[in-house]
Amino acid sequence: MAGSVIEISTLDQFQEILKKDKYVVVDFYADWCGPCKQLSPKLVALAETETQVTFVKVDVDKSNISSLATEYKVSGIPAIFFIKDGKVVSSVVGTNLPEINNKLKALLLS
Repeated sequence: MAGSVIEISTLDQFQEILKKDKYVVVDFYADWCGPCKQLSPKLVALAETETQVTFVKVDVDKSNISSLATEYKVSGIPAIFFIKDGKVVSSVVGTNLPEINNKLKALLLS
């Protein structure tokens, strides 16, 4: 759904998005994480302008989807993964918005 950030609730939902969407940005976060809360509105703003990209959020503390954090080797949060055609092309750990913007632009040019 272009223009918004989709909250992932099941592994199947996540896999379906990866299958159908060319460009996906995944935000691994937790409700207790202060930097995650600071980054969230900035990602929403990016989702509104970068409509060719699907933005999703994965709560690392939700037991039914926490395996995604292990699968993607998330070492800290917030962790942003840039995915093209189902494959990770780059990632950013932290709230460095210029780096996130640069990697997003690189994703779209790849």
